[in-house]
Amino acid sequence: MKYLDRICAILSLLSLSGLGLSLGPYNGGFTYWIDQSCYDKAPDFDLFMNEVFYEARSASNRLRDPSDIDFATVFWATFKVPVQDTTRWDLGYEARRLWGRGEDYSRTAYETVVQGMECLAHDWTRTRDIRRANVQLWCDNGDRYRKHGARSWDPVNQVWIDTRHVTAPASHACQDYNDGNQVNAETNPHFTRRPDRPAWFYDITLCDGMWEELRNIDDILHASGNNDLTRFGMGIGKIEWFFPHLTIMHEFFHVLPWAFMDPQGPGLGAGRLNGWAHAMATTTEQALSDPEPYTMLALWAALADLPPAAEEGARSRGGYTIARDWSLFPDTLKWRDGNPGVDGRMVAYRDITGVRALR
Repeated sequence: MKYLDRICAILSLLSLSGLGLSLGPYNGGFTYWIDQSCYDKAPDFDLFMNEVFYEARSASNRLRDPSDIDFATVFWATFKVPVQDTTRWDLGYEARRLWGRGEDYSRTAYETVVQGMECLAHDWTRTRDIRRANVQLWCDNGDRYRKHGARSWDPVNQVWIDTRHVTAPASHACQDYNDGNQVNAETNPHFTRRPDRPAWFYDITLCDGMWEELRNIDDILHASGNNDLTRFGMGIGKIEWFFPHLTIMHEFFHVLPWAFMDPQGPGLGAGRLNGWAHAMATTTEQALSDPEPYTMLALWAALADLPPAAEEGARSRGGYTIARDWSLFPDTLKWRDGNPGVDGRMVAYRDITGVRALR
C-alpha cells in the first residue's frame, strides 16, 4: 500500500475506533472549517479554496498523463529529477514522529509528488462543525489569542500554544499550529486532552498581509496588458505573491498527512527566498518535503490550463509553461541563474501537451 493510502487507511480505522475521524482513500476523509473572519476579509473566500483543490487536481492529472511532456519538464525543473528517476527517498521522519510509527516510507520523487497532490485534490471536504475539523482556517490576525508571556491561550480550542508561533499581521500566514491531542500531550505539560476534537487538528491563521490588490490569474492578465502573461518577459516569480490561494495551499502541506516542513539552509528559511526562487534553491530531498515546490508546481499546472490570448476558447490547446529548450541545457547549467527555468519565464505554446483540467 502506498504511503498516503496507508495514512488514509490508518485514519479510517481510527474513525471506526470512535476517535472522531472519518476517512477512506480519496473519499473526502479530511475536513476543514472556515471562520467567519475569512469571509469578512474576502466574501469570495470559497473561490480560493476551490482554486487550491483544482490546481492540485490539475497537477496530479498532468503528472499521470504520459503524453504531457511539457509538465514533466516543469516537474524536472522543480524537483531536480525527471519523472522516470527511480531513486527512492525516505521522507517519513516528521510523519513518523507525529504518528509514532517506524515504517519505511521510501518512494520515488514522482510517486511522492503525485500522491501528495492527489490527497489534497480529493481527500478534503468542508465541515461546518469546528469540533470535527482537522484544519481550522482563521483570518483574524490571531486576535482570538490571549497572550501570557511565552504562551498564548486559545479560548476556542481551549489549549495553550507557544506565542512564538504567532507572527505579525503583515505576514501572509501569521501562524499555523498543531493543536492536536497527541502532539500537545507529548510536548506541552499544560495541555489537557479534548475528547470532543479529532486526534489531530491544526489551526491556520491567514493575516492581513495576504490580502493584496490582485487576487487571481484574471487580475494578473488584466494588469499585464492584452491578456498576455509573456508581456515584458513576465516570470512566475512576478505573479506568485498575489495569489492568496497559494498561501492556503502552502499551509495545508504543513499539516498531516504530509507534515512538510520549511527547510533551512543556504538561501532558505523565513524571510529569505519565497515561491519559485525558494523552490529553485532546494535540493531534491529538501523539495520533496517542503510545501513551496508543491505549491509552485500546482501554479504551473494552472498556467498550463490557461489559454493564451490568441487561443482563448474551450477548444484551445494552448497554455503557459517553462521554455521547452530548458531540457536541452546540460545538467551542470539547468539550475544556474539566468536560464529560463530558474528565472521562471512563462512561455505560451499553442500546442501545449496534456489535457486541460476543468475548474
